[in-house]
Amino acid sequence: MKQSLIYFTSSLLLSGLLLLAEGQRALAGDIKLEGEVTFMSDRIFRGLSRTGGNVAGSGILDLVHTNGFYAGVFVANFSDSFGHDVETDFYIGYTTSSGAYDFNFALSYDSFHGGGDSTGYFEFRGSVARDFGLAYLTAGFAVTPDKREFGGGRSIYTYMGAEIPLPFPSLPPMSIDLNVGYEDFAGGFNKWDWSAGLFVDYKGLEWGIRYKETNLKGVPGSGAKALVTIRKYF
Repeated sequence: MKQSLIYFTSSLLLSGLLLLAEGQRALAGDIKLEGEVTFMSDRIFRGLSRTGGNVAGSGILDLVHTNGFYAGVFVANFSDSFGHDVETDFYIGYTTSSGAYDFNFALSYDSFHGGGDSTGYFEFRGSVARDFGLAYLTAGFAVTPDKREFGGGRSIYTYMGAEIPLPFPSLPPMSIDLNVGYEDFAGGFNKWDWSAGLFVDYKGLEWGIRYKETNLKGVPGSGAKALVTIRKYF
């Protein structure tokens, strides 16, 4: 029953992507295809490694409508004690602006595959952001009703972030990225995570280095670490 629900949900979201792609013929110019490919020295999700400290790769493909609706899929390698080695995330969402504020809401299904097993969970995410000139600030949340893989049970994640462009006109575009988050699990497993990074756009790629840490002790993948990323947008 569980796997049937997983496959049904994935098929439903994928069908939505295909319908949007088909609709692009009738709505020429209203829908565009966006994406990115990323290579990183370790893939970190909310302060914890999802690849056991190993090199990782990921890809994103989105269909975005001019009215603010979008749908997409995220795929990456993964590693856990259950033998899962692939992660997929199908999502649909909506973005809009009101005055100086930007809003983003999405529903996703994050699933893990490998070792003869598949499992996953639904998540609802939202954020509000504003450009203050010196920095672009974002505050957001993510709610998982059940079965988050770290700690289990219901999860509520809240975070704040700041993207600060550096004023060096003679150099390639670069910015500092700061983030802090807190996750509350129904089972009592709670954590803080924070990070700081420097990102540079050069030769059509985004090159980044980031330092991350959590308040957890003895949890695999939770310690302080410096990360390197290379990302291509298209």
